[in-house]
Amino acid sequence: MSKFIVLDGNSLANRAFYAIPLLTTAKGVFTNAAYGFTNMLFKIIQEEKPCYLAVAFDKSKAHMRIAEYAEYKANRKGNPDELRSQFPIIKEILTALDIPVFELEGYEADDLIGTLIRKSEAQGWNNIIFTGDKDALQLISPQTVVALTKKGISETEVVDELALREKWNLTPQQVIDLKGLMGDPSDNIPGVPGVGEKTALKLLWEFGNVEEILEHVDQVNGKKLQENLRGNVELARLSKRLATIITDVPIDLDLERCALTEPDYPKLLELFKELEFKNLIKNITDKIMSTNPLNTVDIPTDFAEPAQVVDLSGCEELRTFMLSLTTPIGIYLEYSGDNPRSGNITGVGLSGSNGACGYLGTAALEDEAVWSELEQFFASPQAKAVHDYKKAYSYLNCRNIALKEVEMDIMLAAYLINPASGKYSLSDLAFEQLNLVLNKEPGYLGRRSSVVGQLALVYREKLKDLELWPLFEDIELPLARILGKMELQ
Repeated sequence: MSKFIVLDGNSLANRAFYAIPLLTTAKGVFTNAAYGFTNMLFKIIQEEKPCYLAVAFDKSKAHMRIAEYAEYKANRKGNPDELRSQFPIIKEILTALDIPVFELEGYEADDLIGTLIRKSEAQGWNNIIFTGDKDALQLISPQTVVALTKKGISETEVVDELALREKWNLTPQQVIDLKGLMGDPSDNIPGVPGVGEKTALKLLWEFGNVEEILEHVDQVNGKKLQENLRGNVELARLSKRLATIITDVPIDLDLERCALTEPDYPKLLELFKELEFKNLIKNITDKIMSTNPLNTVDIPTDFAEPAQVVDLSGCEELRTFMLSLTTPIGIYLEYSGDNPRSGNITGVGLSGSNGACGYLGTAALEDEAVWSELEQFFASPQAKAVHDYKKAYSYLNCRNIALKEVEMDIMLAAYLINPASGKYSLSDLAFEQLNLVLNKEPGYLGRRSSVVGQLALVYREKLKDLELWPLFEDIELPLARILGKMELQ
């Protein structure tokens, strides 16, 4: 059976905003609500695996209810500017994820949720509403449950018909009657004066609903309570109407629009990059690589693809290829294990600034003659670029191979430029600087060496622009080699 999830956009955005400290981009754009909302959304999709998903938002004041009761929600303060400015960002993220947003002038998100849910139930689907608003409990049915947000942005309490009965001994319909009797200060619904939750529950357990209570006021215990009920008949009925979620909003809510599909990855990644959602970028790129191993996702890139990636398994071919390379030469090494004394180099990629690009896989590296050729090449006076010089030095040193004339370590350069990042893997840097998602297509070792070479040019310019080149060249790069030696000792 299909599963349909509807999110209360305003409720979840508010929850995220107050659960996460204020975050801003380098340009001063507030992002904490958008970041928290997106994390909640991804968690829900991952755990629930719905077939259909939609998000509903308030578009304006609830004119339908205000027309009946001018004081409805009149006591509410508007959202702070820091939160209000993030709603367009959240909707932009949802658009990139191809998740439909529903909103309508004059109606509340609750009304759109109620209409969507009733349409879904007519289709025979199972439904989950994610919200922090207990008003939604009135929408519970055999096909629909409500997940109430609790602590932070990660905990929810799922309420179904059984849980509702166990907790309050109420039916979903009686949730409306409860609010009609006791009111709701947060929405400025008046209720019946002098009737709190305990009294309202007792009345509902005995009489069933507001109409029956008002019909049998003489049977209610307590003269004061009888007087309050008799004197506020219309107020009770009004309060119940205000509390009732509209489930037939006059709008075309096409459920097929809500089918969960693959997102617009290029747009999403560019947006996350602009918002500086680094952890989410990593999650998305990991997903792309796991679900699209051949990089069938078309992501615009600043990476200059090599014309050809050559398999260099033969010694003669390898020797000729290495002689053809122009500097700076990009070197990519793949390792097994984290200990250079017990691990091995299982792959080598080589590229030149002239676009030449080749690789040696595990089988080729089992040939000592191949290593003999590589030994001469690594010790040559040609300028080279690597990712993580210390690690490359250590693994090669354990084979008694010297790695000389390394003029660029892109990992170290990235660290100097942004020490607070914490994201220095080749995948992170390739996406950050080249808009490139790395994968393991045939010949990926060579392609990654080309990435190293191109990043070397990018980071050289950045270090010079920031006047960090002397620090990098005279101190940090030599120190990486010294630290490698120290660790081996």
